[in-house]
Amino acid sequence: MSSGIEGLTEVSHCGFVVVPIYMLISKTILDSCPYLSILALHWYRQQINGHKFEGKEGDYIRIPERLLDVPDAEIMAGKSICELVQFTEYSSQQWFITGTNLHALKNKVLSLSVKGQSSQPLTNNNEILYRIYAAEPRIVPQTSLCLLWNQAAASWLSDSQFCKVVEDTSDYVECACSYMSVYAVYAQTDNLSSYNEAFFSSGFICISGLCLAVLSHIFCAKYSMFAAKLLTHMMAASLGTQVGERWDFPLSCDVHVSSVILEYK
Repeated sequence: MSSGIEGLTEVSHCGFVVVPIYMLISKTILDSCPYLSILALHWYRQQINGHKFEGKEGDYIRIPERLLDVPDAEIMAGKSICELVQFTEYSSQQWFITGTNLHALKNKVLSLSVKGQSSQPLTNNNEILYRIYAAEPRIVPQTSLCLLWNQAAASWLSDSQFCKVVEDTSDYVECACSYMSVYAVYAQTDNLSSYNEAFFSSGFICISGLCLAVLSHIFCAKYSMFAAKLLTHMMAASLGTQVGERWDFPLSCDVHVSSVILEYK
């Protein structure tokens, strides 16, 4: 065992290979496994509070600002206590297979543990904030759930007792949990969800055009002068369109306008 290693802290399974993880005085990073990455830290409490652990593809988890008590006397004396904290990012659900239909978004699972505070409710209204981004299939808004791993039942909890959705968009889901455990996100995805805005906009334009056409027909039937003015504006618009698009065929505009006049009569 090399200098600076305090001891074996955890054994994690990468597929069928058992990978031992050792804790350094500062930090240890294990990212050689394609399905698992671990960041283990031995930090002061004020360093741990409010820290943001960033994972792959923009996903992250943030520790509450006041998770660990830091007495003012310790800060003044310069004798802050160090704590052990570990952030684990899973890119596979093989460790969390259940019989339910709640599948983690992008197979991403995040875990946060602090020595002495693992798998328990947080006090003083503290909440752990985490965000998971979607891959190519876009997230359907208002369909997301925050998942909390129940170690005793070996299943995901999706109720709002400990976790709640803070924000969900077509790109990511952000959750806040008042329980120290393992976290994930469930969301419905749809490759066409990003086109909803364009679809509704085009539909509104088409309906508006139809309404204008109906109103124009009514006015033309009741007022002859309005019909003549509308025809004049339509001819001018057709002329401008033809001249702008077909500089090489100036007669096509005359033919088009003549056909419009004949059809109107």
